Amino acid sequence: MGSSLNSPTEDTSSERWQNNILSWCLHTIAASRALIGLCILISLVLSLRQLQGPPVYRVQALLIQNSEPASSLRSTGSTSALSVVLGGSVASLPEIDEFQILLPSPEVAAILDKKYGLLHDIFRDNWDAKNSRWHPLGWRDRLHAQLVTVLGGVPVTPDLNYYDLAKFLGNNISLTHSAFSSVMQLQMYSDRPDDARRWLDIILYEVSDVIRSEMIAERQNYVNYLQQQLSQSALTTSRDAIITILADQYRALMVLKSAKAYPLQQIQPPTRDQFPVNKSISLIAMYGILGGLMLAGVLIACGIRDATIWRVFSRYILRRQK
Repeated sequence: MGSSLNSPTEDTSSERWQNNILSWCLHTIAASRALIGLCILISLVLSLRQLQGPPVYRVQALLIQNSEPASSLRSTGSTSALSVVLGGSVASLPEIDEFQILLPSPEVAAILDKKYGLLHDIFRDNWDAKNSRWHPLGWRDRLHAQLVTVLGGVPVTPDLNYYDLAKFLGNNISLTHSAFSSVMQLQMYSDRPDDARRWLDIILYEVSDVIRSEMIAERQNYVNYLQQQLSQSALTTSRDAIITILADQYRALMVLKSAKAYPLQQIQPPTRDQFPVNKSISLIAMYGILGGLMLAGVLIACGIRDATIWRVFSRYILRRQK
């Protein structure tokens, strides 16, 4: 009985408190117009500074899974069936997963640096050709290295190696695909689009070669084992089954050795977009406005704008309650 009598009062108090909070928020925003405008202006200026930098283009190659059956021979039937159910998705195929893992790996980076000198090619701005050494760290990098050392981490050194190349590949190259399409995009963003097209060709070939070499060795082990079992088997039915499996393995070996690209082959070579991605004024302006609004919201929420903001709130609540 008592609770039923108190509920209208509690509801009224709750609604009044919510109205007070909403009114205070609107009052704070109205009182912070200058701060919001300043934050938007600063964010816009910082965003528009990107127009002064070099144009960055997206370079993209369209790929498709190699149509030869070597992948299906390696994959289990359940995996292939799952791919069909998912509408042709290739994400579950082990070769595609291995390609994505090897793409930013130090193993591939070491091969690229050894065969093509890709480390010095990509980081040519950091290389002092006259003195045959890497440029020393700048003050920001030195400060960061000291901070990392104090925290017990491994500091950055001026001498770049294939781990830095692997990190660059992982941050700048991506392999994406749709769940309902077998076409994949190997793309890279760079201010050197002509070099990026060459890099993508090299990387695609070398990653494919690593996977193909591993699978050839794997198939060869299968063939050697089957040949051993065939020489030891005396039953005709067993020999026929082994011969059938052995024929499949030989066929897979021929496919792997003859394929120019595996597990992915190009259907469109690396091509750069017509327009740079960092020169869109409308997009940069939108980022600047949103960034300014977020910054102003954080400053207002933290009470940095004015120390009297909370006093204004308390006076406002007291005035509304009277």
